[in-house]
Amino acid sequence: MDNNAELRSSLLYFVDEAIGFRKSIHHFHRWIESGSRDELEQLIGEVGRERFIDFWPLLNGIKNSDNGAILTEIKNLVSYGLVLTEEQLSHSLGALNSAQTDVYEIVKFIEICIGCNTLVSCTTNNDIVLLGKVLGTYYPKEEHHILQLANAVSHNPELNWKDALSRNQIKSKFWLLDKLDEFKICNTTTARMLDTAVNPTALIVGGWVGMIPFLASMRNIKLGKVVNIDIDTSVHAAALELNLPFYTMYKNSAEDIRSVDFSTYKRPVVIDTIVEHFENHGEWVKTLPTGTSVILQGNNMFDVPDHVNCHNSLAEFLSSCGLKNVLWSGELALFKCTRFMAIGTT
Repeated sequence: MDNNAELRSSLLYFVDEAIGFRKSIHHFHRWIESGSRDELEQLIGEVGRERFIDFWPLLNGIKNSDNGAILTEIKNLVSYGLVLTEEQLSHSLGALNSAQTDVYEIVKFIEICIGCNTLVSCTTNNDIVLLGKVLGTYYPKEEHHILQLANAVSHNPELNWKDALSRNQIKSKFWLLDKLDEFKICNTTTARMLDTAVNPTALIVGGWVGMIPFLASMRNIKLGKVVNIDIDTSVHAAALELNLPFYTMYKNSAEDIRSVDFSTYKRPVVIDTIVEHFENHGEWVKTLPTGTSVILQGNNMFDVPDHVNCHNSLAEFLSSCGLKNVLWSGELALFKCTRFMAIGTT
């Protein structure tokens, strides 16, 4: 799979996990990963169904090299409102007859029928932003977020979006956000959004491309002021593009979290999902100001070279997390690993 296909696939995994399943999107995703003609035909059939058009008789006519069936179905489409000149009709018949060997002739004809802004067009147009726009038509409520993500991916194709948008990552972050909301950890006062003495500052440790605040905005979970902290400055542009439209008080920081002066924040909330990347992590947590709200996540993925602080169990994770008071703890079974989480104060 080339890089563009992998990026589009990552966007599709995100939409499926973060928003919901759609059959047409499912077939498009399978087509990207397999290149199967059968998946393309399933996609065309499903996109047609969404527009109350049955393309299956046409697809079957092409599969059987049945010119009579192809012509009949083209005329049926014309009778339903498709405008074709005699010349176009003749060309379409010839092109679809050759579609047995050149499947993309079908795509060209489908575009004549339903336009160039559907998932069918995305099989020949690799533009990630176009894919984002098309996906947004399926999910109007999340349309702005999907397009913002597609733009960020398109503008930063060198980043590891495959991992950032993976099912494990999205599940883990939604799990955290749901608990954050349940326990009212941030408890933002909407009427006084600019008052930092009232509203919290979410300090996101190793925030990467900024998925936590981005997902929070999708769920309408208020985080207050957000500081996305990552010493890898190559991710900052993508994180800023993802989040700036949704947060009036958002910034990136390349400062090492262990050097941050917490006295400058009235209500710091530390969100740290990369416990496995820090040796002696619990000892650092103990140095935070007394009463600081902290949310921690770690895992048992010992086989990853950068993971220097994994744990075998939730009990082991809690014993070394450094929190004075644990408000809640739990574990989440994921693909090939278990995620541990603890919410509490120092």
